[in-house]
Amino acid sequence: MEAVAVLGSIPGVLRAPAGVNRRRNRARARGSAIETRSAARRPSLGRGVSPEPEARESRQHAAPLNGSVHGAPRGATPAPKSNSREGTKTNAVPLGFIVAAGGPSSVATSAVEALAKAKKLAEDAARRGVPGPRVVASTVTTLPKRKVLESDPSLMNPARAPNLLETAGAPRSVVLVDGASRLWITEDGRVQLRRWKKAKTPGGMPTEDLVSTAHVQLPKECVDVPGTFTRTVRDDDGNAIGAEVRWGVVARLRVESATSRCFGGGAGVDDWSAKLAEGFVAEFSVNAEACVEPEHAMAEFKVDVDVAGDWFGGGHLMKQHWPLNLGCWEVGPHYPFDNGPNGINTLVATHWVTSRGLAVLADPDTPYLHVGLNAPKPKGAWDSLVSNRSFGVGIQNATRLILPMKQGERQGDGVLRLQARAGFHKGRGAFSMDHPMIGWEAKSSAVVGSIDEGLDRDYEDESQWLSMRVGLLALDNVKHATEACLQTLKKPSGAPPSEVIRAPIWTTWARYKQNVDQRKTLTFAREILENKLPRSVMEIDDKWQSGYGELDFDPYKFPDPKGMVDELHAMGFKVTLWVMPFIEEDTDAYREGKPLGYFVESDHLHHPFDAIVNGLKPGFFKWWNAPPVVALDVTNPAAVEWFVNRLESLRSRYGIDGYKFDAGEPCFLPRHFETHKPLTHPSEYTRCWVQNVAARFELAEVRTGHHTTGTSLLTRMGDRFSDWGTGNGLRSIIPTLLTSGITGYPFCLPDMIGGNAYFGRFPDRELLVRWAQANALMPALQFSLAPWDVGSEAADLTRRSLEIREMVVEKLVHLTEAAAHSLEPMCRPMWWLAPEDEETYRIQDQFAVGDDVIVAPVVEKGKTRRDVYLTEGLWVEASDPHGKVFVGGQWTRDFLAPLEKLPCFMRVAIGEEEYCDVGDMWEDPPASNSEQ
Repeated sequence: MEAVAVLGSIPGVLRAPAGVNRRRNRARARGSAIETRSAARRPSLGRGVSPEPEARESRQHAAPLNGSVHGAPRGATPAPKSNSREGTKTNAVPLGFIVAAGGPSSVATSAVEALAKAKKLAEDAARRGVPGPRVVASTVTTLPKRKVLESDPSLMNPARAPNLLETAGAPRSVVLVDGASRLWITEDGRVQLRRWKKAKTPGGMPTEDLVSTAHVQLPKECVDVPGTFTRTVRDDDGNAIGAEVRWGVVARLRVESATSRCFGGGAGVDDWSAKLAEGFVAEFSVNAEACVEPEHAMAEFKVDVDVAGDWFGGGHLMKQHWPLNLGCWEVGPHYPFDNGPNGINTLVATHWVTSRGLAVLADPDTPYLHVGLNAPKPKGAWDSLVSNRSFGVGIQNATRLILPMKQGERQGDGVLRLQARAGFHKGRGAFSMDHPMIGWEAKSSAVVGSIDEGLDRDYEDESQWLSMRVGLLALDNVKHATEACLQTLKKPSGAPPSEVIRAPIWTTWARYKQNVDQRKTLTFAREILENKLPRSVMEIDDKWQSGYGELDFDPYKFPDPKGMVDELHAMGFKVTLWVMPFIEEDTDAYREGKPLGYFVESDHLHHPFDAIVNGLKPGFFKWWNAPPVVALDVTNPAAVEWFVNRLESLRSRYGIDGYKFDAGEPCFLPRHFETHKPLTHPSEYTRCWVQNVAARFELAEVRTGHHTTGTSLLTRMGDRFSDWGTGNGLRSIIPTLLTSGITGYPFCLPDMIGGNAYFGRFPDRELLVRWAQANALMPALQFSLAPWDVGSEAADLTRRSLEIREMVVEKLVHLTEAAAHSLEPMCRPMWWLAPEDEETYRIQDQFAVGDDVIVAPVVEKGKTRRDVYLTEGLWVEASDPHGKVFVGGQWTRDFLAPLEKLPCFMRVAIGEEEYCDVGDMWEDPPASNSEQ
């Protein structure tokens, strides 16, 4: 009879789920072996895909060796269940390896003794020539002691679980502790996050707030597979700081304290979460090969929306709801688009914050990441017919529904969905998503990890584990939650040039479109001077070059580019040119770069109509202009140097000062594309365009980004429509500005004042003036549609709004420098000033410049009054600093704001005696305003 050493077990064995195709015969008995594995982390083979657990444990269900689970008394060790060779084939969940903290505790000591005993039994059996236990590897990990919240120990008792976990027959749970936060994780995959708050009154007791609830979406293959805790990690104070739940060979949920990273995470593996100062990191993994349809497998983490309050972040949307839970963001691919199929736009982020202090961070490099927030519930067969979403370009966008839809128009599902999928697919049923990445494969999408890896010497690793990694933080308030997220991002390399902060950028695009030429450019510049409007840059937009991708002036449209640039310099303009990473076929640039392999390749065959009628060849694609183009391969260092050198040559020959870098979103790439350096995520193309090309120039702007916060570039909003609406019109500007700031892009350049006049829609006097007022105190601003073209009154009122900017411009310059060090937003949500004031959470038409200036423009057609909310303190109007004083912490109702007035306030005092220095940042207002 074989000797068996048992460290601890729970009766019962997990059976393989029905339908799982087992590749090998594993019917031989395993119950007689103790098999453990080293805790050393195996190198990752790709982001977003997790290796199988580092430690292998008993092949039977087992209680955590260093702590009990809810409902199971510590120390109870039921007898092991036999596992006959002739019995039913089983797949037992491994038991966690032993972890102790702060030195050799009694738990660690007993673990060492048990392992030593197992080795001794094995040696004795070998000497006698009889079967014995097989010990592959063993380890006892010692973790440094961790600090917990200093308070009454009884208040931190992990056994005090929420009511939902204390009912009879409820799933077992483990409580993890990190500072003032506690996280309950249950064996059915539910998570609950709570935080202790200090008493508001002296001598009062601290309170515990529920911040968030969440759960994992188990694959259908887990219906008959119960979850089991297989590992629990504790520090030497007895606080659990890590836990793992398994559902057989199908799924695994691992949660750990962000500061301990007891499962081996760290800066070298998960740099997106390495700088978290508190909170928890969860990793939900699903074995795609254990699913009936591996190609449609996903690991999904779902956070309940309503429990956490109002939501902010995630990136730019075509209809920028503020807060996000006022909309229904359909589940779709999460990478930069130009008007994506579910409304996602040019700037993408992967963190969200809420009014209750919750911060949710997702691994930005999850290869096939999909996101949705409060996604609309289907309305039956009708939705399946009319709700199919697709990406389009140019005129195709004229009739598309502007998304996300509004809550109320549709009923949302009430969750934030974060999905790591096996690939990009259109999907099935309602709200399917057709986009260019369908069929593309992440080249380093790893094939890693399996239950049996390391246990069988001849095992072949074939199983793919999809992993959704999520950070969960419970902070005091929404501001602190935002600061914690910003702390994880790269800081800018510096501030943008001050001249683009001090005065507007002027661009030829909306006024002239592709009809721009040298004469029109110089005429435009002279008119700006004649109308006495400030200027910093003249940006010459599409189509100044002789062909797309040909980095030289069209000699017919620009006969003397050097003379033109010199004259613009003499008028006080810097000069920039519009460029993008696209090259048309009939150009010298294409003929030079193609043989050198400088363009993105594709063997995808286009539809016969596109191939014959539109002339699309493999590698070419449609965009918002004609003709078809190829894309610069920005992953190829030689191609980047070739492109940058041509831009530098243009600068030296004509005196160009910088560039407007347009496009860069992967949505334009050809289907099934191939790059010089294989991509693990579509957004890597965007990052290379921004970081390898645009960031090489001091005076530059981009319009796209995803995890590209480490540059000094201005990041422009996507093209706006010339209307009042929240659907990419005037009312979308402030929510988009605020979203830029809280997602790590403080140097926000709003799109052109008045919009782009697409589809024959031009702004009238009221819209243009209100738009100029709304943009006047944003980090930077730009004009294209000339105010004087709308009328002399529009020009005069626009000029007056810019005079207010001149009063505070030094404060704006100072804020750019501060943002370069901290990533703090320059223009801030109202809740940034009062993060626990519920009145501030849903204010979407005001913003703060720093902490002591509030701007409240009128953004609704025909309105001449509006309500203004001022936070705590004493406030005065910027146009009348010696006039009426407004008491903050309340609404000022029906504030008079005729067309000529921009409501703007500066704080002069907080409380009774603490005076702000904001007045020193302001120049005296114009005499015409002070005499009112």
